Amino acid sequence: SNCWKTEGDREYPGTGLLAGYYDACMGFIPTAARSNSFNFSTSFTDDFKVTLFYNAGTEGDLTDITGKKIGLVNGWLWNRQCLEKQKHLTGNKAGSYTPVMFDSNLDMAGAVYRGEIDAAIAVPSHVEDAGLSDMAVGAEPTYSCSSDGSAVMARYSRMDVIEWWNEAFERLRGSGAFRRLCEESQKKHGHKGRINCAL
Repeated sequence: SNCWKTEGDREYPGTGLLAGYYDACMGFIPTAARSNSFNFSTSFTDDFKVTLFYNAGTEGDLTDITGKKIGLVNGWLWNRQCLEKQKHLTGNKAGSYTPVMFDSNLDMAGAVYRGEIDAAIAVPSHVEDAGLSDMAVGAEPTYSCSSDGSAVMARYSRMDVIEWWNEAFERLRGSGAFRRLCEESQKKHGHKGRINCAL
């Protein structure tokens, strides 16, 4: 929260980064709200696409959420603001559906499975990695809530940090070392979830 603070799906710049307690924060995904306050480096992961997931066997128009209960995870950037910007969805304006907040993906997935909510916003690879693919069906198309993948986030006054990172990262990627690091990490830690490197 000292880098970026969230309360439900409300977002605020973190006091630690704003006050200069840190030069930068690692692993933050650039969004319109965050870019109003901070600058971002070249991303080191690909963008994360999301979609609405329903129980397998759900029929009808999966892109129409009018009157439905939709699961969201506290603090994640896949929030009501993002949902309501999606032009391919119907019934996604405030008041047309009921947002239901959860503390974790696991809690939210359980609520979908038990029929307590109609659908949930999730990253397809997270659903696959959790072994839930056979229990869920995703609405097409997938969409993005961000402008790129995970990056270094810093104050606009610290362009030196961003430039230093970008230069070092491009050297690492250009040499092939970043690809090797990602491939090794996937072998060692891939059982915990897919590593989404921007190669």
